[in-house]
Amino acid sequence: MTKPNTYHQSKDFREFMEERNWLRNIEFNKWNEPYSVTLTHKSGQKITSDKGVSFKKITPDDAKQNMRHFLNLLNKKIFGKGFSRFSSRLKVITVLEGGKDKHLHYHLLLESPSKKKLPKLAFELLIQSLWSQTKFGNIKNDIQSSYDARGFVNYITKYEDKNIEFMKDSFDVENSNF
Repeated sequence: MTKPNTYHQSKDFREFMEERNWLRNIEFNKWNEPYSVTLTHKSGQKITSDKGVSFKKITPDDAKQNMRHFLNLLNKKIFGKGFSRFSSRLKVITVLEGGKDKHLHYHLLLESPSKKKLPKLAFELLIQSLWSQTKFGNIKNDIQSSYDARGFVNYITKYEDKNIEFMKDSFDVENSNF
């Protein structure tokens, strides 16, 4: 006899489902041409000390800090002084996935700036360039215009591929801006 999956009955799972439903009901028609973006993290970093070389695996907290740094760089490039003086920033939903056997990676629904401010191709290149400048930014990424924002949000808020250990924290509310 198999043991029933009690995770689906847990408080963490209920909270995850509430957040997922809330995100799935955001009105995206007020967003300026959103992008569906997947940004991967390196698996970790080499650390050299007087004891030799070791490898530090990236944690979800490291990934969140790296994402915060990336979004700060991006918003500062786009809004200049308006970013720090008026808290101008792009709308974004950030969801962290991966763990155990997968590299940590972020899915983002990211609003694009106006075409006057930055053409589409320049925006895509800026995302790639700034991500690669972060401490854990990897080169394997996917950046494309989102023709179905709601469908992409439904995809990134699925629970089937989430690492159960930090599933309740996969919606990175601190780095999101609605």
